[in-house]
Amino acid sequence: MATYSQYPATDVSTGDGIALAIVYRALDKLKPDPKNPRKHSVRQVRQIANSIRQFGFVGVILVDSDGNVIAGHGRLHAARQLGMTTVPV
Repeated sequence: MATYSQYPATDVSTGDGIALAIVYRALDKLKPDPKNPRKHSVRQVRQIANSIRQFGFVGVILVDSDGNVIAGHGRLHAARQLGMTTVPV
């Protein structure tokens, strides 16, 4: 299986002058939002981890320029559970 760092970053123009980029960042550089209203159970995180193991990352973790997680807290926890060191953001 290919490692995530082997995939190049992809830039996509949104048409309004804002560029989106998918890059791989170290897990230890991402900061979960302590006020995130959604809490994931151990079972949910295990299910997400199984999905990542089987299909890879289908959806990236959405972060701001400072590495604060906006969406994808469950994926972040699952990636940690899987022992991953980098994830697509």
